[in-house]
Amino acid sequence: MADIALEQLLHTAGDNTLSQTDGALHGYMRGTDGTATRTVKTDANGNITISPDSGLGTEATLAALATLLTSLDGKVATDAKLEAARLLLASLDDKDFATQTTLAAVLAKLADPATATKQDAAKGVLDAISTAVAARATEATLAQIKTALDALDGKVATDAKLEAARALLASLDGKDYATQTTLAAVLAKLADLATAAKQDDAKAVLDAIKTSAAAAATEATLAAVKTALTDGSQKVQLSGSKVRIASAPATGVKTVTGTAAEVFAGTSRKPGRSRLEIANRHPALAIRVGPAGVTDTTGRSVGPLATLALDMDPMSDVPIYAVSEAGALTVEVFEA
Repeated sequence: MADIALEQLLHTAGDNTLSQTDGALHGYMRGTDGTATRTVKTDANGNITISPDSGLGTEATLAALATLLTSLDGKVATDAKLEAARLLLASLDDKDFATQTTLAAVLAKLADPATATKQDAAKGVLDAISTAVAARATEATLAQIKTALDALDGKVATDAKLEAARALLASLDGKDYATQTTLAAVLAKLADLATAAKQDDAKAVLDAIKTSAAAAATEATLAAVKTALTDGSQKVQLSGSKVRIASAPATGVKTVTGTAAEVFAGTSRKPGRSRLEIANRHPALAIRVGPAGVTDTTGRSVGPLATLALDMDPMSDVPIYAVSEAGALTVEVFEA
């Protein structure tokens, strides 16, 4: 309810002056802002009464308003919240927010997004990238590659060397090189070459031939020999192992056992002997004659009561051994 000022009772703004009807004072009372808010009059006892205008709220309306205000209790922003909201609004001042025009342009762009086909194509590209990434080298592999590349530092051919190699390869162009078939045939031949042992044997023979050839008579010497043999002036004296006995022979008896032993007539072989005879006197057992390694199954066999005669070279002092095939037996030895 608006406050009633004394001057409003005495005089009201405009043409709404106080009037009296049947001894009662009445008129319109305005608020300090000049708006009509109440009708003021006096009753028969002279008391001032204020009548509500038709637009004012009734008791029921005021009760509903009170209920509404009660429901807002605790929900109305406090001064602190209002101050925080004010500071937030102040911070937004002078911000470069998008204008309606800019938002409309963005909306136009968004109205033409990629179709499903384009999205599938993009997905295919992304899948390919994913596969490539999955197959990429790991850090360990890259580290090994780096180590290998570092090891090649300074060893890689320069442009000059590569150019020299290219020129060399160009010079080989058109050459008649062996084909794979030819090389295979050569390999087959090489696989059947003489072994190292055979080559060593061949070398020994060639060395012997070389030595003999170095000691061979020259053409001039052979020509001289031919002349001497054909003109009758050359005299020849023959010699050999079949020479006459020049000294007294040596005879003796030896026992031959299962162990090979040298055979001679005396205490040792006769020097310069030219003939050796060994007579087996056993009637049933045989002996074997040969070199130092002779056994009862090798060498020259001399049967029971048989004699072996050997022509010896007087210039070569060759020992002769004998061994029994079974048990000990006696033999007669002749050296001349």
